[in-house]
Amino acid sequence: MKNLIVLFLLSIFSFNLISQELKTNAQDSNPKYFETEKDGKKIVSGICIDIMREVEKISGNIKFSGDQEMIPFKRIEAKLENGDIDVFFGMIKNEEREKKFIFLDIPLYPTRNMMAVRIEDDIKIQSFDDIRKLGKDGVILVATGTAHYDFLKEQTGLIVDEGGKTVENNITKLLCKRGRFVYSSDKNFISILNDPEFKGKIKILPTVFNEEYQYAAFYNKTPKSTLDEIKKSLGTLSKNGKLKEIFKKYVNF
Repeated sequence: MKNLIVLFLLSIFSFNLISQELKTNAQDSNPKYFETEKDGKKIVSGICIDIMREVEKISGNIKFSGDQEMIPFKRIEAKLENGDIDVFFGMIKNEEREKKFIFLDIPLYPTRNMMAVRIEDDIKIQSFDDIRKLGKDGVILVATGTAHYDFLKEQTGLIVDEGGKTVENNITKLLCKRGRFVYSSDKNFISILNDPEFKGKIKILPTVFNEEYQYAAFYNKTPKSTLDEIKKSLGTLSKNGKLKEIFKKYVNF
């Protein structure tokens, strides 16, 4: 009888270990998350998808769900704040977000923020001061609700348009001459440069305006045991070079 009780308790314990499911969502932000096809079916792939799969392999008892559903970034933030999802991989820290979410202190990958212009534009800029001097001819297009927009808001004297939902939207606006610059990360621009729709129509200026890191952000009531488990897995991926390997798989520059 005792043996049966022990086996029953062990089975419950084992089930709990392998059934720790964490809800998440994906953002339309190539190469962090993007749609592709596999065996004739559309799937979401990208840097953060690969990182989550590696965390699952290492931890053995963590499973992410919802990563095949893309929703706008503002909805992701709202759902994470309300606890409708448990975690989001690929968020930049700022003061406001650190009040709402728990960030693990292991960077997933770096981003360098730069400007794109139309291919025929011969403008040369070294700093935001050069853009300020352009006045109305220096409109900067940036994706709405992003840390990029938050950063630009902190720079006084700039004319910023956050009407576009994605970088692709803003590149289209740029080509229609509804702005002079598009501000985003180097990785976003690299994927866009290879897009047949935009190839040969834009170029990236060499000036780096800000360097940031992407992190895993959690619902603020996430149990410490869960945070510790994922932090341990990410630490392993950082030390063994797997995070860099995943990054270089998608961003080869």
